[in-house]
Amino acid sequence: DWLHIPPHGCHAGDIDHAITRMQAQLNHPDYAQMLEFMCPGYLAAGNFPPAGDDPQVCPRAILGTWDDHDFIWNNGNGRLPNKHLAKQVFLDAMGVSGSSPRRSWDRGIEWQYRLNEGWPGREVDVFMLDERYNRDPLPCEVRAGYCNDLILPLYREGAAGLNLSDWSSLTTKQRATLQKYLQRSREHGPWCADFLAGSAASEGCCSKDQKMRRWCDSYGMSLTHPALWQEACNASSPDFGGRALVLDPEPQQGTQKYLVWVPRPPDGSEAQDMRMDSPFCEVLGGQQRRWLETALATSTAPLRLLVSGSVLFGRPKLLDAEDPTKEEARPCEDVGDLFAPNGSDVDPHTLPQCPCSGDDWECYTQAQKALLGTIVRAMGNGAGCTLVLTGDYHWSDIKVVEPGKHAYTHAYHSEHNPFPIYQVMSSGLTTETGQNWSCDDYRRDPAGLRDHPECDFARGPSFGMLEIDWDSRVVNLQIRNGNGGHVVLQSSISLDTCKKI
Repeated sequence: DWLHIPPHGCHAGDIDHAITRMQAQLNHPDYAQMLEFMCPGYLAAGNFPPAGDDPQVCPRAILGTWDDHDFIWNNGNGRLPNKHLAKQVFLDAMGVSGSSPRRSWDRGIEWQYRLNEGWPGREVDVFMLDERYNRDPLPCEVRAGYCNDLILPLYREGAAGLNLSDWSSLTTKQRATLQKYLQRSREHGPWCADFLAGSAASEGCCSKDQKMRRWCDSYGMSLTHPALWQEACNASSPDFGGRALVLDPEPQQGTQKYLVWVPRPPDGSEAQDMRMDSPFCEVLGGQQRRWLETALATSTAPLRLLVSGSVLFGRPKLLDAEDPTKEEARPCEDVGDLFAPNGSDVDPHTLPQCPCSGDDWECYTQAQKALLGTIVRAMGNGAGCTLVLTGDYHWSDIKVVEPGKHAYTHAYHSEHNPFPIYQVMSSGLTTETGQNWSCDDYRRDPAGLRDHPECDFARGPSFGMLEIDWDSRVVNLQIRNGNGGHVVLQSSISLDTCKKI
């Protein structure tokens, strides 16, 4: 398949290359300076890499989880060959003990840390999520149109694939767009062929979200399947995605004509069960979701930090301004130039759609709802505030999902949440990632999630910081400039109400 055919997939599972890259990072002068600050004298004591979670070695803890490039595959998922070895490389670099349960082959690197242990009322619980090891491939619908209607025709037939072979009739803008997508077709064509194969096989794209929606829309709150409906359809239910469910390929005669969700046989006898850890396309995987549900629910810390490699609150699909009974169209970038010749009007819903970035939680909407449900239930028990810390986008900002009716309420089912949920996104500290971006359509915030004006995000190198005033019961969420360290953005919330002050 695509992952194993050079040159398209030669990077996947290249452990030797991964080790070389990680060694270069650990020996970089700037990183070495940071290690010395966090773990004074670590080299003299022979601790390399230092154990970042051992206070005897690192009085200032170094805690971390991985994202796609640490995972050795850009936008990668659980199909990665040698992912268990890739995990060992990352944990080695973080100085994690060789006897840690995180080293096991059958789980990711998720973990819970407690800061300020022994200081009652000032504890901070940190939940490191692993969003790569058991992630499903992208849901089929998020790139089906992009691949079927745009990339594969160009990859196989060139401009003629879109009936655009007569270059003389194209405008300058159309030619530039066509050239851009011709180049992308050479890069993405093999990926698209593999992706679309997933609709009928165990690899490629993930079809579970589509199947689940079809069943849920067909039955609604069926009186004949109330328990299964809660597990498969009701994202606000604690039972949602709680166990493996598969579509019965042969429903009993006399039942409804639609396929029925049935429990997985306990002996795992059906081949398809190996891909059905839950009834939706996963980011965390069922085992990690159940761990997180319990860990958050039982945490007594007044502040809980959920560290997510992928962005939880990105750019959600809003309701259509002209027809609020359906979601807005989200055509791929500039694609209207190719499908609307001579500037003619075209329904944006008919264009190839790119509804999400291709890697964040907005692509995995069912998994996203499951995670939000876990957060909301934990905050509802009154134990403490939960903040999401993330990165990846190459700029930094602060977003918040508020209770009540907002443009994003439809996407997050957040109208009746007990508290706001804040997300602090910091990315990145280098000039390569933290560039001086403009507030273009990709970086705007039409959903109104930013806790500051729409175009208020940090450009250039930056980092995030949380300042906690335990006496005043206030947490300052900050984005700071990566060069001088001064505050660029700040939101302050109360530890008692989790609301903005």
